[in-house]
Amino acid sequence: MSMGSSGDLGRRVAHRRARLGLTRGELAERAGIAPAYLAYLEERAARPAEPTLRRLADALRTTVGDLLGERTEVPPGPAVHRDPEELGREECLGLISPGGVARVAFAGPHGPTVLPVAYRVLPGAVVFRAVPGVDDALRAVPSLALQVDHIDDSTHAGWTVLIQGPARQEPGDRAPDPGTGPDPAAGSGSGPGPDSGSGLGSGPGPGSGVRFRLTPARVIGHRLHHL
Repeated sequence: MSMGSSGDLGRRVAHRRARLGLTRGELAERAGIAPAYLAYLEERAARPAEPTLRRLADALRTTVGDLLGERTEVPPGPAVHRDPEELGREECLGLISPGGVARVAFAGPHGPTVLPVAYRVLPGAVVFRAVPGVDDALRAVPSLALQVDHIDDSTHAGWTVLIQGPARQEPGDRAPDPGTGPDPAAGSGSGPGPDSGSGLGSGPGPGSGVRFRLTPARVIGHRLHHL
């Protein structure tokens, strides 16, 4: 087993943070550490305690091994091919729990369709916001698949999670009428709207569209290893 230096750890943390579009303050809050300490980890040859490493890995949607640069040495001769490692349901849900961007696949009116969506994991469900204009097609399908994956550029390894099940439009959520914008009553400040608690936003722009709630009937995942 080979392990990168602590300086490499800081570079991996900074690289992964940048890929996720997080500021130091945002990552520090997710990991429960001080921003000044995170800056120290990224800039110095430091090795934090194991609990801190685990929180950092969870916040960065990766593993402690990936942050440390652990890998199996490849012996001389033909390459050793490692089969993908199957992940359990709870581990899959834990990996995707921070939310982010996923792909939704379903049988659309013109054939198989795959679309990017913003998603958030809630107890017993995954809520995602559909791209405007496809909500009618989504309402017509009995089930769909949502895939989230992560590849670490420094190790050329990663994981993938696939969730299958029925998806239903969230009650009270609808797309804005073309040419009129969002419902003026939505988000008026009188109380929480249909997006309350989902973390997916509301109104026009990147957060526009209709929210759907996917109930996981089947959850499968694999950890992928560099060949």
